[in-house]
Amino acid sequence: MIGCTISMSALGDSLRAYTLDHDGKLPTAKDWQTQVAPYLEKELSSIDDPGPFKVFDPKGEWGCDEKEYKSGVAFNTDFSGKNLKELKDQTQAVILFETKTRGKNVSAKYVPLKHSESPGILGGIIGGEKRGWFVVTADGLSRLVNKNGQMRSPGTPSRSMKN
Repeated sequence: MIGCTISMSALGDSLRAYTLDHDGKLPTAKDWQTQVAPYLEKELSSIDDPGPFKVFDPKGEWGCDEKEYKSGVAFNTDFSGKNLKELKDQTQAVILFETKTRGKNVSAKYVPLKHSESPGILGGIIGGEKRGWFVVTADGLSRLVNKNGQMRSPGTPSRSMKN
């Protein structure tokens, strides 16, 4: 989970950097990963040694590798090529989300997945407790969606999920 947390946070920072370089425009759903990859490579290279934690390979398929589970990352097609200025609340707009499908440039309309189907905390070694699904919102922050459908990130209050 730690490697996934590091990677999703770096991905959020990379998405934000991309939009800053493109006058606030998000990448297109068709090739979003290809467009954001150079930013992720730069972001991950600035991280001190992640130790034993596996982080995303900027040139590979992005996803979290838990003990018993491999997930992917998808781009929400509702926001393909849109400008961040068009979004009312960037803290609620889910741009990237963890999904059961792994591949390159995966995109789909965001639909929250069942918490019960999410990977276990630390690969399920903590009493089989589920961790929830990662999302990255338009403000560039990565968050976990808990079993109540609320987004959680360190230091911020829970928020109900909305597109």
